[in-house]
Amino acid sequence: MYVEQVMFDKDNNKKLKNQVEVNAKELLHKELPFDVLCWELAELQLIIEKGHGNYTDHEVSVMEQNIFNSTISYKEICWIISTLICFLGQHNLYPQIKIKG
Repeated sequence: MYVEQVMFDKDNNKKLKNQVEVNAKELLHKELPFDVLCWELAELQLIIEKGHGNYTDHEVSVMEQNIFNSTISYKEICWIISTLICFLGQHNLYPQIKIKG
């Protein structure tokens, strides 16, 4: 299935939205340190940009610091991480993502 088809499939979008919501709430309740969430978001972004394993810890660290120093809130980062995890899992780009902690 192409990404374009997935984006316009109402049933699929509803399921994705529900899963994002559930995952985000679970992540919020874990109360992980903000720097851990920044690292996870940085890693997810690099997976999308370069593919799983095609980046270095240094690249993750630099991106993590940029995220940490931004104005993103704890709640926002949880929702973004949840969205990216669901998206990547839905497209089998990296289906075994689990948040540390």
